[in-house]
Amino acid sequence: FAAFLRKKEMEEGDTVVAAEGDGSKTTLGSVLSNCRGLPHAVDGLVLSAAEHSVFGSPQAHAALLDWENEVGGENLAILTKAAIANLEAPGSCYAEWRIGLNGRARSQWQTLATWFQTHGICSSHVRWVIAIPRGYTGLRKSGCVSSFGDLLRNLFEPLFEATVAPAEFPALARLMEQIVRFDSADEPLVRPSGAAAEGYPPPDQWTSEENPPYSYWIYSLYSNVEHLNALRRHKGLKPFGLSPGCDGGNVSHLATCFLLADSISEGCHLAQSPLLHYLYALARVGVTIPYSGRRDKSPHLLRLFRTGVRLALSTRGSVATHFTATPLLEELGSVASAWQLSASDLCELCMNSVLLSSFEAALKHHWIGEGCRSQKVEDHDVAKTHVPRGRLHFRIGLLEQEMQALHEHLDAT
Repeated sequence: FAAFLRKKEMEEGDTVVAAEGDGSKTTLGSVLSNCRGLPHAVDGLVLSAAEHSVFGSPQAHAALLDWENEVGGENLAILTKAAIANLEAPGSCYAEWRIGLNGRARSQWQTLATWFQTHGICSSHVRWVIAIPRGYTGLRKSGCVSSFGDLLRNLFEPLFEATVAPAEFPALARLMEQIVRFDSADEPLVRPSGAAAEGYPPPDQWTSEENPPYSYWIYSLYSNVEHLNALRRHKGLKPFGLSPGCDGGNVSHLATCFLLADSISEGCHLAQSPLLHYLYALARVGVTIPYSGRRDKSPHLLRLFRTGVRLALSTRGSVATHFTATPLLEELGSVASAWQLSASDLCELCMNSVLLSSFEAALKHHWIGEGCRSQKVEDHDVAKTHVPRGRLHFRIGLLEQEMQALHEHLDAT
């Protein structure tokens, strides 16, 4: 990334990357040279993962890591294709990458689809997750939408249209073949807990600038994804999953996702709620967590793994927090050292990564065998997963005992 920035600064420093409201234009060179007052922004590379921006500068982030900017997302396309080339190297891995779309306009989907098509962003090693930031307040204040219903229509109506008539929207239809699920990004803005759920207006009547509560957001996404999936199944197309971020520290968020989501990302606070911790383990709801950004939560994460929650590692802010072309292996190495994991533990984490991914069933079967579809110990291919049968007997046997105990209790009552 640093080499890419140096090259860009030397060769394309005069390229206009932003147009200001007063008509003035900002060049790439001025953006890089003004980042946080660094004497030389590229040589003193500083990345701010917390602010989701390069050098802590939204301008630099928009110029370099956005698909919707003055240069048509060219810089992000170059970086993405370079990363894809690394993934496609022999012996490398597969990935699910997130790309953001905030729903400020219906045209965003077509713009994103055109970006993918123009730059040839497509790989059998990569599937895409659409990260939807819970940023209704900003869009409402800026006048992009007049209600929460407008935001939802911007997010989902183009997908329904492309599913019904793919010939009319070929670029978007091809993009949807690469998309596997939706994520709800960023920290939720918590609404006062005293408000009654029945007091919330429907999306079209949510016209205030206040951000809807987390549960309202997730249910709205869930409802639209489910309706879209019903249409796609009817047409013989693959459905999408829902895997929201759930790291706000509010137990009700975890409860919402348990009811509505296929899996969750983050979820460090799950260990602090014994009931939900038990339910997530029992229902095998997946939890993917980037360890590099959560070292302070290490004891909680280890407890989740030890007690049978289907935990997998992910990465977050790879540009900011990782130093090699294989960030997931860095995560595994960090966790192995911090938690003093055995080889069996690491193999189980890798198996969970496959199980929680949204890659096609045929690929999962190729990677880990029949265990991707079966809960029987004898169906697991130890030669592929390298997870010992003793570990599988323990995990599956314990789950069966818990389910049996619950059924006996229900029958007795």
